[in-house]
Formats: sequence, structure tokens, C-alpha cells
Amino acid sequence: MSLTTQVRDYVHGFVKWTRPISRIVDTPTFQRLRGIRQLAFAHYVYPGATHTRFDHSIGVYHLAGRLSDQLRLKPGEKELVQYAALLHDIGHPPFSHVSEPILDEFSDPQVRTAEQDRTHEKLTLDVIRFSPQLARALPHPLQRAVIQILGDVNRDTITKQIVSGPIDADKMDYLLRDSMSCGVRYGVYDPDQLVRSLDRYRDPRTRMLTMLVTRDGMRCVEQFVLAKYHITTQVYRHKVRLVTDGMVVKALREGILTDEIDSLRLLFSYDGTPAFVERMLQWDDEAVLREYTSEKYRGTVVHKLLTRLRQRRLLKQIYSRQILPESFGPGLTMRLLKLKPTDQRLTELEQQVAERFDINPHDVIVSIVGIKDVRYAASSEGGILVERDRDMLPSTLADASPLFGSIHTKYQEKYLDCYMKVSYQSESDRRRKRDEFAGFFEAALKSVLSKGGGRK
Repeated sequence: MSLTTQVRDYVHGFVKWTRPISRIVDTPTFQRLRGIRQLAFAHYVYPGATHTRFDHSIGVYHLAGRLSDQLRLKPGEKELVQYAALLHDIGHPPFSHVSEPILDEFSDPQVRTAEQDRTHEKLTLDVIRFSPQLARALPHPLQRAVIQILGDVNRDTITKQIVSGPIDADKMDYLLRDSMSCGVRYGVYDPDQLVRSLDRYRDPRTRMLTMLVTRDGMRCVEQFVLAKYHITTQVYRHKVRLVTDGMVVKALREGILTDEIDSLRLLFSYDGTPAFVERMLQWDDEAVLREYTSEKYRGTVVHKLLTRLRQRRLLKQIYSRQILPESFGPGLTMRLLKLKPTDQRLTELEQQVAERFDINPHDVIVSIVGIKDVRYAASSEGGILVERDRDMLPSTLADASPLFGSIHTKYQEKYLDCYMKVSYQSESDRRRKRDEFAGFFEAALKSVLSKGGGRK
């Protein structure tokens, strides 16, 4: 089939695709991804981070093709993998991953499954099923096959791993793209060497083909895993990024619960129907900001918080402490680690802070932020298989790597953070206010958590 289109991508250079791929890319359903920023409001910290899910999806499509060639997939398998890679993010709601807690909280529990942790992944499958535009561009047999690859969480085949696995085209693209767009080096690895470090392996027990790291490629994969860990700690968990994320979530949640805005509730009340897909596909980041900062909604909480965001009048981090037994004591630490983002006790804590400092409760955010440890990253999703000597079964990277093998204890980072409306006159004033706040906040925390329960 002749090539009809090529675009110059700032990460991978020229990316080429055929006319059938063009028909998908040109649909309004896919073009909508241009309006969903990959990292939400991260450009408030890193001005270049305005890249979108559209850019990312094109990059994942390209890398899926490279991985398919390296792993010697048949032409039909390669085509299928590239279609799945291209469409893997088609179901993202406005503000991308940041709004997922809202989507999860207000979705119909009857359409969620125990295996599907993220509602947006089910939504992606529904967009592929129900979008009339995609239906015209994607033949029905191919549609079913793409849904099977993206939706079957239990299959560990080589085609599934290219799209969603320990070393997949998704991670390979976003690490490089996010690093380049943010102007940092934290997520950088050698993509050419990483691709060359992979091979196919037939499991003698299941007879299934899976992905394998060659012995010579283990160092490159270590670099890849560390890159993912470091960009998470330094970019994705930057304190200003966390403040903007928290303000988005609070604005949307209060817009539904306090302002009782029906259109906002409908936008995030996923129910697995074609009608929901049709509604959601009308919205992107700017559409939400434009609608709910309009005069129509003046006086609402969502208007106030989103307007502050648009004007970069952000809440400030006044408290952040790692959740450890030596910091909070064993009992309180266990209670904190069990809290869910929607736990009513976090809301009670926000209200106590607001009363103590005479500010609006909507100007206070209390959250728990977690970062997976690097050893977990090395062994996640079933583990990255590494080649060993002839006649020996592969081992996981966490066991084969001297670097990760030396990390005997899981190093988990979870922080209790508080952001609020506050101003500082000087650095010494900032330190004084933070110290005073910490004493009050930790006493209030003990009081609230002593009530027990796990209410939502």
C-alpha cells in the first residue's frame, strides 16, 4: 500500500502513514486530541509543555511500528498494533489524567469492572465502538481486533506488550516527549539502543510469544526505568503542577456537588452508552475553561477556581510531609495510607483549616500524593523479562539487575500536602507561617482521623 502522508515530529523526525491511517487521523474524533494537553497545566511551570495527546498518539503509532519490526511481527500483526497504538488515548476526557478522579467518582459503578482500574481506558474502548466517524474510517473486523488488544488486561502477548506493557510504545514516547517539551533531561534514555535491546521469546509453558530484553540490553533498560522514576519525581510531581492539578479536580468536583451544574455532571457521569461518548467528544480543555469561566456561571465555585487557574493566581503549598511512622507515628501513618482521595475526612480537614484562617473552604486543598518506588517500576506489570544463559528461563529485571537487586527495601514516597490561599511578605515570613500552620494542621489531622471510618 503506497505511503500518502508524512509529518515531521519534533521527537522522532519524519513519521509516515498510509491512506487508511490518514482517514482516522483526519476525523474530528481524533483531531479533538489536539485540544487535550498531555500534562494539563504543567506549562505553568515548564512553558514549553503545551504538547497534546494528538502529538503523543502520533509518536506512539511510530514507535509501535519500530517495535513491531524489531520483534519480527507479521505485516498484519504490525498493522493491528499500530492501529491500537494510534487509538490508545482516544478516550481521554478534558485535562487528561488530571480529571480521572472525577470521572471515576461520578461514573456509574455498574459499568466499571474490578480489572479495569481506570475508567478512561473503558471510555477509550467505547469511543472506538460508538464514534460514527471512527466507524467509517476503521473496518469492523479491525475495530474488534483493536478493542481486543486495548481491552484484554489478562493477555500477555507480544502484540499487547508493544501497546501496553513494561516497555511499551506509550512509555517510550511520553518520556522523550515530556522531557523535550519541559526542557529537562530527567526522562531521557537511548531509544535506538532500547529498541535494539529487545527480542521475542516463546514461553515454553504457555507457548505464547512475549517480549524479552537481551543480556546486553539490560543496562539500557535500567536507564529507561530510572528515567521514568526521575521524571515522575521531578516533573509530574512538581509542587506547582500538583497545585494546578488539585485546583482542576476541586473546581470540577465542586461544580458538580456544590454548584449542581447538570452539564458538568453529565460530562463526567460515564455510563457506557453511545450518548455519553457523543457528549464527551464535544469537550476539550479549552471548551471546559471557556464555558465555566463565562458570565453564565459567575458566582459559582467552578467559575472562581477555573478563573484563578486561567489567570495563574494559584493556591500555595503551605504544608508537605512524607507519610512515615517516624513522622506521624505508626497508627496515624496507617490511617493516612488507607485514605482515598474522596474520603470525607479530607474535606473535614479542609473545613477546619478554612475556619482557623478565615478563608473560604474552596480555597483549601488537602491531598495525598504517592510515587511508586524504583524497584516496583522494574518489576511492574508482570516484570520485564531478561535473557539468561542458554537453557535457563528468563528472570525479571528486578532480580537480574545488580542495580535494582541492590535495593532490598521498597522505597515508597507518599506525601500529605496542603495548599491554600496565603501570601508571604518575605522568606522569613513564609517559614514562620509554615511552622505555625504545621502545628495546627497536625493537631487537626489527629482529631479528624481519630473519628475512624472510611467514609466517602
